[in-house]
Amino acid sequence: MYYADDDAVTVVSPTLGARYQSEGVRASAQLAVDMVTAASVDLVSAASPRGYEETRKEATLGAGLEAARGVWFDASHAVSVEPDSVTRTFGISHAHDVLDRRVTLSLDYGLGLTRFGRAGEPSLDRSRTQHGVTGGASMVLRPTLVLDTVFGVEFVSGAQENPYRFVRLYRGEAMRHATAVPEAVPGERRRQTATLRLRARPFASTFGQAAYRLYTDTWGLTGHTALVRLARGFFTDRLVLTAELRGHHQGAASFHRARYLVAVESDGPLEVPRYRTADKELGGLHTLRAGAHAEISLPVRAAEAFRLGFGFDLLHIRYRDFEPLDARTARIYTVDLTYEP
Repeated sequence: MYYADDDAVTVVSPTLGARYQSEGVRASAQLAVDMVTAASVDLVSAASPRGYEETRKEATLGAGLEAARGVWFDASHAVSVEPDSVTRTFGISHAHDVLDRRVTLSLDYGLGLTRFGRAGEPSLDRSRTQHGVTGGASMVLRPTLVLDTVFGVEFVSGAQENPYRFVRLYRGEAMRHATAVPEAVPGERRRQTATLRLRARPFASTFGQAAYRLYTDTWGLTGHTALVRLARGFFTDRLVLTAELRGHHQGAASFHRARYLVAVESDGPLEVPRYRTADKELGGLHTLRAGAHAEISLPVRAAEAFRLGFGFDLLHIRYRDFEPLDARTARIYTVDLTYEP
């Protein structure tokens, strides 16, 4: 994957994955590297005046066992390493087919442990813990129509501010810059999500999907996401073309401000807001993403399947409450290769 936007951010992300499945057993492994170069106005104004370059590495292992017909238990573990943070995630999940396999019930639990600090510091002295539970049901309404419902809740505790990010404070009515202080956000956060998704095959070799997701959290942030995807197979499905459109609308966190105005007495201390942030992702925003993907199946004697895919997405984000940057447009290119022996 290659990402480039008009705010001087580029990401090159090669990924290598393998999956194995036989009767009652499955396993997976994945290695991913994100090479990031960023000189965004966001960084220049609030964090690093020169931007940064860094490499993120992540390894994931997963395994599953079918305890009985239609009853699966899975476990996974991932490690993500960056120059200034280390994250370990653990996951377990259970899926169970009921009502003659017309309904699949699922329950997932995830735990994330992160230690982070500033690059170059002798130790990672900040920590954050995440717990999440997700439950879902997939119902076959017709042979060509499936309804998915998913509900999730996540609890985050610990340090959640960016150690590089500083927030500017402005003198009351004069609107003059007073000083810059480190970002400070609540140490506890609960996130809730609800997703409703329809998957359909209205015609032969034609597949569609429509989904809606609601997000809320205890920081006062609410988000709405809608997605429509259509895929069509040609030449006995040797060529599959996919088009997707995704929109997202988000309100601001309760303590987010475009500008933090403070009163400064000539002989008194600066009245600093308890919570303050310069994170544009915590402000109001609108996102629109449109993409197309083509996958070609090639005949290879030594392979059960050999597929080559190409994708292009155009992403536009508009920030309503972030003065240094009001919008961002990105181009995302993907190339993927699938081999099944």
